[in-house]
Amino acid sequence: MTMTASIANQQNNGFLIGAKVIKNNNKELLKGIKITFEWAKTFIKELDFIPQIDCTITLIKGAEDALTITDFGQAFCKTAGLIKNAPTNITNIARSILDFNWSFFKVCKALKVNKILPFGKKFITNLSLIGGASFALSSLDKLVTETKALFNIDLKTSDELVLCRFYRIAKNIGTLAIGTIISSGVIFGTTVSATTMLFIGTVVLISGLSSSILNEIYNLQLK
Repeated sequence: MTMTASIANQQNNGFLIGAKVIKNNNKELLKGIKITFEWAKTFIKELDFIPQIDCTITLIKGAEDALTITDFGQAFCKTAGLIKNAPTNITNIARSILDFNWSFFKVCKALKVNKILPFGKKFITNLSLIGGASFALSSLDKLVTETKALFNIDLKTSDELVLCRFYRIAKNIGTLAIGTIISSGVIFGTTVSATTMLFIGTVVLISGLSSSILNEIYNLQLK
């Protein structure tokens, strides 16, 4: 193979990997655009007077709200399937129920925010507690799993796999913080600044995308 052909092949592989990353992380990429604009508005106050930026953020939030319906559908089908086909697998069912609770909270919140269904304040408050706690517990479970896998590595484990594990641990720490903040806000009435939530969301986004890109480039087969 000539050098020109080799470079062309690498470029083609790069485009294919890019296509997979975009396909598997379309929600994260949308969120990345929204977070970029939100950070820009945080540091550059003059951007508050540019309506196109607010319109872009609103558009992406609307898309995120719409996608909560598909997340809820997936969580419901997965949970129902596990209960029907593997009723004795309590661990997987419990994990699936936690994901279902979180997705149900997100879709109900989206329906209320967009004035589609007028859920009462008490209902949303109770659902916030359940959803936030479920998200925190699910994140904690994933964090423990990833940490155990990291401590079980050997000398044959690739550096890329180790790095990917670190990124996944960072993401789970971030999502654990988000779930804890939501649920503790209901219980104790605590509040967190928008900048803090934006920072945590940025950590979760970057860590998740980084692990996904490493997974695709080096075919690590992590799910």
